[in-house]
Amino acid sequence: MRKIKKETLTEQIVRSIRQYIEEKGLSTGDRLPNEDQLAELFGVSRSSVREATKSLGFFGLIDSAPRRGLRVGALDMGRLSSYLAFHFSISSYPLENLLNTRLVIETGALVFTIRRIKTDPSLAQELRELIDAMDRDIEDLEMFLKHDAAFHRLLVGSSGIEPLVDFADILALFFRRFRHQVELASRKRGNEAHKQLLAALTRHDLPGAEEILRNHLANFRERLEA
Repeated sequence: MRKIKKETLTEQIVRSIRQYIEEKGLSTGDRLPNEDQLAELFGVSRSSVREATKSLGFFGLIDSAPRRGLRVGALDMGRLSSYLAFHFSISSYPLENLLNTRLVIETGALVFTIRRIKTDPSLAQELRELIDAMDRDIEDLEMFLKHDAAFHRLLVGSSGIEPLVDFADILALFFRRFRHQVELASRKRGNEAHKQLLAALTRHDLPGAEEILRNHLANFRERLEA
Protein backbone atom coordinates (compact mmCIF):
# COMPACT_ATOMS: atom_id res chain seq x y z
CA MET A 1 0.00 0.00 0.00
CA ARG A 2 1.30 3.42 -0.93
CA LYS A 3 1.95 5.69 2.03
CA ILE A 4 0.12 9.02 2.11
CA LYS A 5 2.60 11.87 2.27
CA LYS A 6 1.92 14.24 5.15
CA GLU A 7 1.93 17.92 4.29
CA THR A 8 4.32 20.21 6.10
CA LEU A 9 2.91 23.38 7.68
CA THR A 10 4.42 25.43 4.85
CA GLU A 11 2.70 23.22 2.26
CA GLN A 12 -0.62 23.60 4.08
CA ILE A 13 -0.30 27.40 4.12
CA VAL A 14 0.69 27.45 0.43
CA ARG A 15 -2.43 25.43 -0.36
CA SER A 16 -4.56 27.77 1.76
CA ILE A 17 -3.19 30.85 -0.03
CA ARG A 18 -3.92 29.25 -3.40
CA GLN A 19 -7.46 28.47 -2.29
CA TYR A 20 -7.91 32.03 -1.01
CA ILE A 21 -6.81 33.45 -4.38
CA GLU A 22 -9.14 31.12 -6.28
CA GLU A 23 -12.14 31.68 -4.00
CA LYS A 24 -11.73 35.46 -4.15
CA GLY A 25 -11.31 35.37 -7.92
CA LEU A 26 -8.03 37.28 -7.73
CA SER A 27 -5.69 37.66 -10.69
CA THR A 28 -2.18 38.96 -11.39
CA GLY A 29 -1.57 42.32 -9.72
CA ASP A 30 -4.41 42.05 -7.20
CA ARG A 31 -3.54 42.81 -3.58
CA LEU A 32 -3.46 40.09 -0.94
CA PRO A 33 -3.87 40.49 2.84
CA ASN A 34 -0.58 41.26 4.58
CA GLU A 35 1.39 38.65 6.51
CA ASP A 36 -0.25 39.49 9.84
CA GLN A 37 -3.71 39.22 8.33
CA LEU A 38 -2.93 35.92 6.64
CA ALA A 39 -1.46 34.56 9.87
CA GLU A 40 -4.66 35.44 11.72
CA LEU A 41 -6.83 34.08 8.91
CA PHE A 42 -5.07 30.70 8.85
CA GLY A 43 -4.35 30.51 12.59
CA VAL A 44 -0.57 30.25 12.18
CA SER A 45 2.46 32.36 12.99
CA ARG A 46 3.66 35.24 10.82
CA SER A 47 7.01 33.48 10.27
CA SER A 48 5.16 30.43 8.89
CA VAL A 49 3.23 32.66 6.49
CA ARG A 50 6.48 34.32 5.38
CA GLU A 51 8.01 30.91 4.61
CA ALA A 52 5.00 30.01 2.47
CA THR A 53 4.96 33.31 0.58
CA LYS A 54 8.69 32.93 -0.12
CA SER A 55 8.00 29.50 -1.63
CA LEU A 56 5.29 30.95 -3.87
CA GLY A 57 7.41 33.99 -4.65
CA PHE A 58 10.30 31.87 -5.90
CA PHE A 59 8.21 30.85 -8.90
CA GLY A 60 6.66 34.30 -9.26
CA LEU A 61 3.22 33.37 -7.94
CA ILE A 62 3.36 36.03 -5.22
CA ASP A 63 4.96 39.43 -5.64
CA SER A 64 6.29 40.86 -2.38
CA ALA A 65 7.85 44.31 -2.08
CA PRO A 66 8.52 46.68 0.86
CA ARG A 67 5.63 49.09 1.56
CA ARG A 68 3.65 47.50 -1.29
CA GLY A 69 2.63 44.37 0.58
CA LEU A 70 1.70 41.12 -1.13
CA ARG A 71 0.19 40.85 -4.59
CA VAL A 72 -0.74 37.99 -6.87
CA GLY A 73 2.14 37.44 -9.27
CA ALA A 74 2.61 35.55 -12.53
CA LEU A 75 4.18 32.12 -12.80
CA ASP A 76 7.78 32.24 -14.00
CA MET A 77 7.57 29.41 -16.53
CA GLY A 78 11.24 29.68 -17.44
CA ARG A 79 12.32 29.06 -13.86
CA LEU A 80 9.76 26.29 -13.42
CA SER A 81 10.84 24.45 -16.57
CA SER A 82 14.55 24.72 -15.72
CA TYR A 83 13.93 23.09 -12.33
CA LEU A 84 11.70 20.48 -13.93
CA ALA A 85 14.48 19.63 -16.38
CA PHE A 86 16.94 19.44 -13.48
CA HIS A 87 14.60 17.02 -11.71
CA PHE A 88 14.56 14.77 -14.79
CA SER A 89 18.33 14.94 -15.15
CA ILE A 90 19.02 13.63 -11.63
CA SER A 91 16.22 11.09 -11.49
CA SER A 92 15.66 7.76 -13.20
CA TYR A 93 12.70 9.21 -15.09
CA PRO A 94 11.83 6.78 -17.94
CA LEU A 95 13.17 7.89 -21.32
CA GLU A 96 9.97 6.48 -22.85
CA ASN A 97 8.00 9.14 -20.96
CA LEU A 98 10.36 11.87 -22.12
CA LEU A 99 9.89 10.70 -25.68
CA ASN A 100 6.11 10.79 -25.33
CA THR A 101 6.31 14.25 -23.76
CA ARG A 102 8.33 15.51 -26.68
CA LEU A 103 5.96 13.86 -29.17
CA VAL A 104 2.92 15.56 -27.61
CA ILE A 105 4.61 18.97 -27.42
CA GLU A 106 6.03 19.01 -30.94
CA THR A 107 3.12 17.48 -32.86
CA GLY A 108 0.68 19.62 -30.89
CA ALA A 109 2.56 22.76 -31.89
CA LEU A 110 2.58 22.00 -35.63
CA VAL A 111 -0.88 23.37 -36.42
CA PHE A 112 0.10 26.74 -34.94
CA THR A 113 3.52 26.67 -36.58
CA ILE A 114 1.90 26.23 -39.99
CA ARG A 115 -0.37 29.21 -39.33
CA ARG A 116 2.66 31.34 -38.47
CA ILE A 117 4.55 30.20 -41.55
CA LYS A 118 1.59 31.21 -43.72
CA THR A 119 1.87 34.78 -42.49
CA ASP A 120 5.62 34.92 -41.87
CA PRO A 121 7.68 32.93 -44.42
CA SER A 122 10.88 34.01 -42.65
CA LEU A 123 10.21 31.31 -40.05
CA ALA A 124 10.60 28.65 -42.73
CA GLN A 125 13.85 30.29 -43.80
CA GLU A 126 15.20 30.11 -40.23
CA LEU A 127 14.35 26.42 -40.06
CA ARG A 128 16.02 25.87 -43.46
CA GLU A 129 19.20 27.57 -42.26
CA LEU A 130 19.40 25.20 -39.30
CA ILE A 131 18.92 22.22 -41.63
CA ASP A 132 21.77 23.54 -43.80
CA ALA A 133 23.91 23.94 -40.68
CA MET A 134 23.27 20.30 -39.76
CA ASP A 135 24.32 19.23 -43.26
CA ARG A 136 27.47 21.32 -42.97
CA ASP A 137 28.40 19.94 -39.53
CA ILE A 138 27.10 16.41 -40.04
CA GLU A 139 30.38 14.81 -38.92
CA ASP A 140 30.76 16.98 -35.83
CA LEU A 141 28.50 15.38 -33.23
CA GLU A 142 28.51 18.31 -30.80
CA MET A 143 27.71 20.91 -33.47
CA PHE A 144 25.13 18.69 -35.13
CA LEU A 145 23.27 18.17 -31.85
CA LYS A 146 23.41 21.90 -31.14
CA HIS A 147 21.76 22.68 -34.49
CA ASP A 148 19.33 19.77 -34.08
CA ALA A 149 18.17 21.03 -30.68
CA ALA A 150 17.84 24.57 -32.05
CA PHE A 151 15.72 23.26 -34.95
CA HIS A 152 13.25 21.53 -32.66
CA ARG A 153 13.11 24.48 -30.25
CA LEU A 154 12.34 26.79 -33.16
CA LEU A 155 9.74 24.33 -34.43
CA VAL A 156 7.91 24.68 -31.11
CA GLY A 157 8.76 28.37 -30.70
CA SER A 158 7.25 29.21 -34.08
CA SER A 159 3.86 28.18 -32.69
CA GLY A 160 3.87 31.38 -30.63
CA ILE A 161 2.59 29.48 -27.58
CA GLU A 162 4.81 30.69 -24.75
CA PRO A 163 4.12 27.89 -22.22
CA LEU A 164 5.31 25.35 -24.80
CA VAL A 165 8.38 27.41 -25.59
CA ASP A 166 9.25 27.56 -21.90
CA PHE A 167 9.56 23.79 -21.83
CA ALA A 168 12.48 23.90 -24.28
CA ASP A 169 14.74 22.86 -21.40
CA ILE A 170 12.96 19.52 -21.31
CA LEU A 171 13.65 19.05 -25.01
CA ALA A 172 17.29 19.98 -24.49
CA LEU A 173 17.48 17.35 -21.76
CA PHE A 174 16.01 14.80 -24.16
CA PHE A 175 18.81 15.50 -26.66
CA ARG A 176 21.48 15.16 -23.97
CA ARG A 177 20.19 11.78 -22.79
CA PHE A 178 20.52 10.32 -26.32
CA ARG A 179 23.62 12.17 -27.47
CA HIS A 180 25.98 9.18 -27.46
CA GLN A 181 23.60 7.10 -29.57
CA VAL A 182 23.42 9.45 -32.56
CA GLU A 183 25.70 7.81 -35.11
CA LEU A 184 26.60 9.42 -38.44
CA ALA A 185 24.09 7.37 -40.45
CA SER A 186 21.38 8.27 -37.94
CA ARG A 187 22.25 11.97 -38.24
CA LYS A 188 21.89 11.81 -42.00
CA ARG A 189 18.52 10.07 -41.78
CA GLY A 190 17.40 12.56 -39.16
CA ASN A 191 18.23 15.58 -41.25
CA GLU A 192 16.48 14.09 -44.28
CA ALA A 193 13.40 13.87 -42.05
CA HIS A 194 13.89 17.53 -41.13
CA LYS A 195 13.89 18.44 -44.83
CA GLN A 196 10.71 16.45 -45.45
CA LEU A 197 9.08 18.04 -42.41
CA LEU A 198 9.93 21.55 -43.56
CA ALA A 199 8.57 20.79 -47.03
CA ALA A 200 5.27 19.64 -45.50
CA LEU A 201 5.11 22.75 -43.32
CA THR A 202 5.71 25.13 -46.24
CA ARG A 203 2.97 23.50 -48.28
CA HIS A 204 0.72 23.70 -45.20
CA ASP A 205 0.22 19.93 -45.04
CA LEU A 206 -0.56 19.33 -41.35
CA PRO A 207 -1.35 15.56 -41.53
CA GLY A 208 1.81 15.00 -43.56
CA ALA A 209 3.95 17.03 -41.15
CA GLU A 210 2.55 15.14 -38.14
CA GLU A 211 3.25 11.79 -39.76
CA ILE A 212 6.82 12.75 -40.68
CA LEU A 213 7.51 13.98 -37.16
CA ARG A 214 6.04 10.85 -35.56
CA ASN A 215 8.21 8.66 -37.78
CA HIS A 216 11.24 10.82 -37.01
CA LEU A 217 10.75 10.44 -33.26
CA ALA A 218 10.10 6.71 -33.71
CA ASN A 219 13.84 6.36 -34.39
CA PHE A 220 14.46 7.25 -30.74
CA ARG A 221 11.89 4.66 -29.65
CA GLU A 222 13.79 2.00 -31.59
CA ARG A 223 16.94 2.88 -29.64
CA LEU A 224 15.06 2.46 -26.38
CA GLU A 225 13.95 -1.01 -27.42
CA ALA A 226 17.37 -2.07 -28.76
